[in-house]
Amino acid sequence: MLILSLNRKVFTDQYLNYKNIEDLAKQYGCTGQTIQNWAKKFGISRKINISKKMLKKVLIKNLTSTETAAKLKCSTPTLYKYMKLYKIEHNFNPFKKINIDDLYKLRVIERRTYKYMANLYSVSDTFIRNRCNEFEFPPVDANKKNREAIEWKLKPLVNKRADKKLKELYEML
Repeated sequence: MLILSLNRKVFTDQYLNYKNIEDLAKQYGCTGQTIQNWAKKFGISRKINISKKMLKKVLIKNLTSTETAAKLKCSTPTLYKYMKLYKIEHNFNPFKKINIDDLYKLRVIERRTYKYMANLYSVSDTFIRNRCNEFEFPPVDANKKNREAIEWKLKPLVNKRADKKLKELYEML
């Protein structure tokens, strides 16, 4: 039986430090339920206790809910659970950090994708799309973007040559 060869201290450290029980289960070659049963048998709990003072201290930093949860080393639902428990109201608005001019520059001028912008600001691409539609940014022309990409690839080749006629041809594009 595997549990007999289990080192209690090693298992406790791994159980408390692994984010996903399923990963730990794969390491031991068993199911997640088995891991939870062992933890229960050893009296190990993964519950996180967050004090009201600590929670308020982190919330002052105006981070997103995901960033705040990461700082407190808990999940986002756990963060919301403690906020409800302590009756703390806080609006997590990731766009407090986003200047509309920066958003316009990324989307319209630099022609960045919604996915790129979402990764940049740690939000969903749908959220970015809705924000761009809200401010009525003009749509990005995919053909124009492709044409500029082709020109960008040609530019280094033209600059390497000393022939003036090739440079003039490039300028006419």
